[in-house]
Amino acid sequence: MSFSRATSQAPRSPAHVATKEPISFRHTSPIPNGRGDRDREPSPKSIASALLSPVPASKAVLPPEKELFREREGSVKPVAAAEKKSQEPPAAAPEPLPEEDVIDMETFEQILELDDGETREFSHEMVKEYFKQAEKTFDDMQEAFNKDDLDELSKRGHFLKGSSAALGISKVQASCEMIQNLGKLQEGDKTIPQPEALAQLEVLLPQVKVEYAVAKRWLQNFYAAEEAAAED
Repeated sequence: MSFSRATSQAPRSPAHVATKEPISFRHTSPIPNGRGDRDREPSPKSIASALLSPVPASKAVLPPEKELFREREGSVKPVAAAEKKSQEPPAAAPEPLPEEDVIDMETFEQILELDDGETREFSHEMVKEYFKQAEKTFDDMQEAFNKDDLDELSKRGHFLKGSSAALGISKVQASCEMIQNLGKLQEGDKTIPQPEALAQLEVLLPQVKVEYAVAKRWLQNFYAAEEAAAED
């Protein structure tokens, strides 16, 4: 059964997919943790099991609200961080993304190989579970951002990066990796101050939601087309 691709490359035949060397789901942390990260190569079944498992509850303890200071009429007066954020102009809405290259088809085809027979029931359930996890994670990210909880933002970014990588949702994966790094005050090879990390995250959080919405629409259209073809 054929289906449309999110990339501009020529479609691969089922025979090509079946005979090619299996692609490794290998993820390494871009941030040194001092313990020597090791590559992990889970099987597609283990990825499916992990994706369908509940989102782990956060055990992070939120830090007390930090106060900022400003000079007013020769005196130093405390200003709550939440008040400062409300005074800042809202970030510009991200531009809509094209539906090209939102899915890594090589990875997605390996997920499709887990389906039995002519139905897409198994992979479709994985995708629908991913939607639930992603939307819950976005809520958690926004809550952590409102509280300046960079540690929790980093954890949530790491979690959604892995789930997105497992399904080949590449743009969300890349943005979540950036969120993970910024939560640790890392930008490339340098350490940045907290205000700069928060400023970048304020732009990045709406952006990753747009990327997710584009990928979700592509996946919903794909499975709708597959179901329609199966009924013919």
